[in-house]
Amino acid sequence: MDLSYTVQNGPLKNVYVQLRNINFRSGGGLNRDVDENRLLVGYRLTAW
Repeated sequence: MDLSYTVQNGPLKNVYVQLRNINFRSGGGLNRDVDENRLLVGYRLTAW
């Protein structure tokens, strides 16, 4: 699941913040279950 926001104007225009939640459940008795929350910050650059 992703939740993101991009700043629309001002000095931080095109900077985005994204919160990503990751859940992984493995089968077969390996017991490799993963729960992660990630916060990403970036800048959207327009090529044209």
